[in-house]
Amino acid sequence: MKQAFESKLNILLSELLNQMGVVSHSEHLTKEGRSDVIIYHQGLAIVLEGSYQKQDAENDAKKRIEQLSADVAIAIYYPKTFSQQLTENEIKEQLQKSLLQVRVIVPEDISGTLFTLLYQKKVIGKPIEDWYEVNLNLLATLIQEIAQFIISEEIVTEAEENVNDIIQGFVDSLSGHKQSEVIANNLYGILYKLYGFSIGEPGEIREAIFAQATLAILLSSIYYESIRYAHKLDSLKYLAKASGPQQALEKATQNILDINYEPIFRAIEEMLKTFPPMPTLFNKLINVASEIASKRALLRRDLAGKVYHKVVGDWAVKKGGNVLYTNTICLSSIVFG
Repeated sequence: MKQAFESKLNILLSELLNQMGVVSHSEHLTKEGRSDVIIYHQGLAIVLEGSYQKQDAENDAKKRIEQLSADVAIAIYYPKTFSQQLTENEIKEQLQKSLLQVRVIVPEDISGTLFTLLYQKKVIGKPIEDWYEVNLNLLATLIQEIAQFIISEEIVTEAEENVNDIIQGFVDSLSGHKQSEVIANNLYGILYKLYGFSIGEPGEIREAIFAQATLAILLSSIYYESIRYAHKLDSLKYLAKASGPQQALEKATQNILDINYEPIFRAIEEMLKTFPPMPTLFNKLINVASEIASKRALLRRDLAGKVYHKVVGDWAVKKGGNVLYTNTICLSSIVFG
């Protein structure tokens, strides 16, 4: 039996999802290539990649993530029961009755958590090597649950707390360092050159300077992790294992400057040379940056703004450096778009 073309199934699946209130576009063309079905839901780009071959569907879904053309991708394995002889209405009826096997692909694999969440609400078929059987209603529910999970307030709060912990760790360590005053003066000089005007006396805003510099390096690290797939660069964790965390960040910053020359990245390159050896803290910073970068969709939900006003904003208010983090907010627009 000759099967109906996959492209036809994609189009008809998209039409059915639209009827269910999940606005989607089928056979969508972008500069990165063709996506079978793309859905924009709650600020996220969700791509569905369907195929009669399970591996093809999964590979295409992974490709969309690596090309940064999707926040989440869902591989769909179509059963080989759709005859080429069927009319469009007959295919739609069959799609509505069929169980489709799906697998969620995200920058960080959270599919197990997502399906646990679904199990608590509705019953779905048993997984087959991380593939799950869903009907059309459950597919629509899955799309909605993905968005809710990724942008949940708990995840935002956790990210804020992790960033705050990193900044606090660096501030405490640098404040107690025997060269603390020298480090603060050097960082101040870099910031002064960047802003072009005085931002206060280094001795009076030392902790705010340390917080500012740490956050700038963290954001730069997130940016690197977010673009490295597109430019086929090694991960920060890989670079850190090869040469140490601080050396890894220096290498990553050089790579960023080759790709996107902005004065803030040149300043970060200078900041990294100013910091004393702090391998444990920088290793933690890399871990946090990698974790945050793996949730690109979450970042589009104003995580940057929340982090600034809660973390760096608090430091600025405490230490009187109201203008201190202005340029780092500019860095935010580069990192998070």
